[in-house]
Amino acid sequence: MICRETEKSILATVIEYSRSCPNLVDILFGNCGEGDFKDLNANLIFKGLGDLVERNSAFDFATIMDLLKGKVGEAYFTSMLDCLRGTYEGIAEQFLREKISWLKGRYAQVALLKEIDDLARENINIIDWDKIAEIAQKTKLVRVKSEDSSFRAAYREYVSWKETKRTCVNTGFPTFDKLTDDYQCGEIIAIMARTTVGKTFLGLNILSHLINSAQENKIGLFSLEMDKGPLTERMMQIYFNLSRHEVHSQRMAGGLNEDEFLKRYNFLKVYKFVYSVAEIERLVEKDGLKIIFIDFLQLIKAGSGSGSYEVTTNKIVDLKELAKNRGLIIFLLVQISRKGGGGWEQVTIDMARESGAIEEICDFIIGMWDPNLNPRVTEKQRAESQGNLYMKLLKNRRGPTVFVEAKFSRDSGRILEIEEKNVF
Repeated sequence: MICRETEKSILATVIEYSRSCPNLVDILFGNCGEGDFKDLNANLIFKGLGDLVERNSAFDFATIMDLLKGKVGEAYFTSMLDCLRGTYEGIAEQFLREKISWLKGRYAQVALLKEIDDLARENINIIDWDKIAEIAQKTKLVRVKSEDSSFRAAYREYVSWKETKRTCVNTGFPTFDKLTDDYQCGEIIAIMARTTVGKTFLGLNILSHLINSAQENKIGLFSLEMDKGPLTERMMQIYFNLSRHEVHSQRMAGGLNEDEFLKRYNFLKVYKFVYSVAEIERLVEKDGLKIIFIDFLQLIKAGSGSGSYEVTTNKIVDLKELAKNRGLIIFLLVQISRKGGGGWEQVTIDMARESGAIEEICDFIIGMWDPNLNPRVTEKQRAESQGNLYMKLLKNRRGPTVFVEAKFSRDSGRILEIEEKNVF
């Protein structure tokens, strides 16, 4: 047990900063249980928070006060808010000192908790939230689930997997899909290219295909680079097969069936802020997502790591953990290094090696390039190619790789395979 003022400090800090530092929620519920608090009000608040977390509901002080109206008095909440006006810019001294001392005997990563405490002592006037989140991320525990680890259980799962209906999650490009079959939960599909080649358009073409074929699955699109307005315009270009100027003019003239467009994307959730992997995981859980698109890897908020290679490697490792633990399928857009030239050179698997563990950890990798971006290409050659785009399945967890030639309309953004290849 800890003192009542510390209880208020812990709960107030978790409520106030649950969105900006979600690790605080994990620390609280990973180490506390009902009855651990001295004050009845604190126990009621802890239980209320637990109910909201179980329902994947976001919360703040207003939500908790409304939930516990008539059970916890306003005076108690006022005293909790007073804890946030003290030192450490909103984190009461007890929270980062006494609380951590209390947790040492109950938490596996004692040294890391001490590191947070030391950081707080060194920065009395300024709290480095990113640094604290980075340290706290290292302490993340995978909750142990009851699991039958016998080989017979594995075989039964294999039989069940083969007998269940298809996931219908694939790219929509026949040559690729013949070799990969449907993607399964826990897998990551990376799309690699230089800037300006059309990674986002390729991702949106695949998303448009999945909206048709896998409608029962909730899909999330994390557009870390582009705001929702321009992104929606690109989706409308693909859907209506129009240039962006035509989309605008026809919409203003009432010539577009916007209701059908909105109905088709009803299962899609779109997020525009720059998130960490931990924050993406919280949104996946809250919104019940089964397929997510991330545009793009390098813009994911950095966690731990001292150099760009290590940081990127840690991101991709965390994404794989997210995919496996949450049963997700992840489409991950990756901007390759300058080794990929200006976007017209053929993309090779070794271009991923400079971006951390992408080559090793991703289950499938698609490289794409556009020879028409080469400034040395003449207008005649560009006209003869008629907007051809080249893609290659660089890594296939289930078999061989293959090259695909596609037609890319830079007006509408549609990408269509030119000729399905007989790969068997």
